[in-house]
Amino acid sequence: VGNNLQKDYLDRLKELSSRVESANDLGLIADYLWLGSLTHFKALSNSAVDRHKVYSKLLTMLYDLEIRLR
Repeated sequence: VGNNLQKDYLDRLKELSSRVESANDLGLIADYLWLGSLTHFKALSNSAVDRHKVYSKLLTMLYDLEIRLR
């Protein structure tokens, strides 16, 4: 894992994995896999300005997924 934003995003993504799996909802699983795609992860290694925008958007989407898991 490269920079701190990538590490933090990956940690947050991992925290949700067991909850997504136990929810047994194909929509949640698909969204989780989409958020974990390599494209999103690579986007966090772009220039500093872009990286922070992408990080913010991804965290918002992770939070939305977490709300759906409740």
